Amino acid sequence: MRKSVCRMTEEIGQAIRPRVTVVATNTAKVFFHRVFMVQSLTRQDPKMAGITCLFVACKSEECLRPIRQFIWALNAIETDPKTKKQLFPFGMGKNRWERGRGRGRGPPHSIPEIRPCS
Repeated sequence: MRKSVCRMTEEIGQAIRPRVTVVATNTAKVFFHRVFMVQSLTRQDPKMAGITCLFVACKSEECLRPIRQFIWALNAIETDPKTKKQLFPFGMGKNRWERGRGRGRGPPHSIPEIRPCS
């Protein structure tokens, strides 16, 4: 599981333009492994933890990128090759409110739809 998230972190780093440096990508992997040395993979979403580690690593290695680029890259690598539709777009997936568990209240905040600049 950890190895697949590290590969995903590399893919996201390459999908962001301009590309994230190799040092920042490797720092993100170290951050990810440090987090899951004390946390369980079942308690946290490894995908979101991986993208967060990449974001923090970019900030610590002076490879500054806006968070929007990370979200776009994550959505870009999670597309179905046959239909070209996003499998799990960030903020639009199944969460506990959509499954009927939140007593019908909805999410605590609304996530705005993010569109690339044209």
